[in-house]
Amino acid sequence: MRRALKATKTSGRPPRRTSRRLSAGREGSRLPQFVFLFLGLAVALFGWFLDHGEDFSWVRSVFARGYDSALGAYSRLLTDGSVTNEDRGFSGFVNVVFGNGQSVPVVRVEFLTSGSVQTSQGLQQIRSLRFGLQDGTTIARAVSADDIESLLRDRYLIRPLLGWAQFLMSFGLAATFLTGFIGILKQTPKGDPTSPQLPQ
Repeated sequence: MRRALKATKTSGRPPRRTSRRLSAGREGSRLPQFVFLFLGLAVALFGWFLDHGEDFSWVRSVFARGYDSALGAYSRLLTDGSVTNEDRGFSGFVNVVFGNGQSVPVVRVEFLTSGSVQTSQGLQQIRSLRFGLQDGTTIARAVSADDIESLLRDRYLIRPLLGWAQFLMSFGLAATFLTGFIGILKQTPKGDPTSPQLPQ
């Protein structure tokens, strides 16, 4: 009688190998969740870097090279007084500020004067620039300093990167939350298979 009861109690306990296999299977099933969770966060973080590309030189050098070169040409124009089509970033700067629809290309830009004008939006700095065409014709234009910088930023930084930044951040965050939600559902107890069974 005692042997029968002892056999019944021991038979209700799962073998140690089986419990170890179950725990190993659970840990193995969690590994893909951690991988997808990490990838989702990495994608969202990368999108955030693209969205703040102006603050990170590596983003501009890899994904928005035209911005730094055109901005560099504009800086040389203010410091040296003129830039030519042989300078780096010249075409990018001219295409934004002057336009690229001219039949005669621009070969030189000169910085003439700088002044301030009171507008409804406040005090603005005006740059007087002279564009020299290939046929010898010169065209003078007055452009707001804020407009020049915003035009360069919009053309070479915001337009190429904004769409990708928003997509990657949305996709990464959605993948992260979805992975976490699936992990919570899998951890919800549905009955412990390792619990001892009562003899019938």
